[in-house]
Amino acid sequence: PAAHLNLRLARKDLRTPPLPADSPSSLVPAGGRPPAARLLLQGCRLQPLPAASLPQPGAHRPSSDPLLLALPQPRAVVPADRSKDMAMAVEARLRQEKVKKFEDFVDRRLKPDLVNAIAQRDNLFQQQKTFLDLKKNIENLEKNGVTSMRSMVNLGSEVYMQAEVPDTKHIFVDIGLGFHVEFTWQEALQFISVREARLARQIDEYTHLIASIKAQIKLVCEGIRELLQFPAE
Repeated sequence: PAAHLNLRLARKDLRTPPLPADSPSSLVPAGGRPPAARLLLQGCRLQPLPAASLPQPGAHRPSSDPLLLALPQPRAVVPADRSKDMAMAVEARLRQEKVKKFEDFVDRRLKPDLVNAIAQRDNLFQQQKTFLDLKKNIENLEKNGVTSMRSMVNLGSEVYMQAEVPDTKHIFVDIGLGFHVEFTWQEALQFISVREARLARQIDEYTHLIASIKAQIKLVCEGIRELLQFPAE
């Protein structure tokens, strides 16, 4: 029968050795029609995967892999000693920055203020000494009853000349800003007393200011010493 003949032909084709995949005769036999068993086997034939798609030993998946992104990423673990050293380094750097700020504050603010205050007080001391000398001279004129006198007058550049004063009961006193006022002896003594009291108050104010600036400098230096962990003096 025809059915037995087709089955025998199919078994005969299965026993024939396989031809290369690129051979045209492997798909179509000499009769022009591939047998059913051959088509079934070819449809179920497994194709090997390319070598590039296979995972290599020891290789890591790329970060774009959705499975890898879903898993928790590993974190770098810093040793305890190294972490402690890093913390100490940061602390030392911050300490040095604070010390630098304190030193700049002392050098650029407190010390110039101290120098200026001392210079102003020295100027007041000089004015006080000048008025004190003038007061002594006026008292000597009153005590000795001097009505005329000769004196050496400074002309400038340390050049002096002898001058005669016919009337000593009226004198010119420097009141500041280049102005001179004519006073009698009593008026001059009253003016000198007022100026001496004012100069004394100004000297006291500058003295307290100088002491305050020195205390601030000492306080800042003490803070710098503590930051640098130096022993107390």
